[in-house]
Amino acid sequence: MQAALAAGAPPDASHGQAYVERSLSAKGLLLPIDEVVESIGPDDIWDVVKKLNYHDGHYYGLAHAIGTDVHIIRKDYYRKAGISTTEPPKTWDEWLAQLKKLTVDTNGDGKVDVYGLGLAAQASLSTKKCICGQGQMAVAFSIRRVARR
Repeated sequence: MQAALAAGAPPDASHGQAYVERSLSAKGLLLPIDEVVESIGPDDIWDVVKKLNYHDGHYYGLAHAIGTDVHIIRKDYYRKAGISTTEPPKTWDEWLAQLKKLTVDTNGDGKVDVYGLGLAAQASLSTKKCICGQGQMAVAFSIRRVARR
C-alpha cells in the first residue's frame, strides 16, 4: 500500500490493519467510506468497530477482525515510580507521562538504566501500532506525481 501511494498509483480498495488506516487518513491519503457503512447499516456494525474507524467526521475503514494487545508491567517498578498498578492510563499522553517516570538512571552515572517501555526493533505489530496509532508512518516515503507517458 505504501509503495503504491508513493508511486502515485493507489488502489481503489485495500485490506490492512486499523492502525495503518488511521495513519494514512491522518495524512489525507484515504477517501471516506461513509456510503459503505450506510449500505451495511450502522446498527449491524459493532460500536467498537465504528469507533475504531470513525474520525474527523467520517469512516475511513471497517475492521473485520478485532484483537487486543496486552502490555505487561513490572508492578515493582510502577510502585517505585509512584504510579498506580490498578488504574491504567486512559490516553496516550497519560501513558507517555508514565513511561517518562519509569525511564530512570538507577546508579547516577547520567545514563538511562531502565527504560519505561521496551518495543521490538524488528517488524512487530505492537511496535507499528504504537507508531502508526499516533499518525506517524513506520516507513518514511514521499508522495509525488509521476508523469505518465
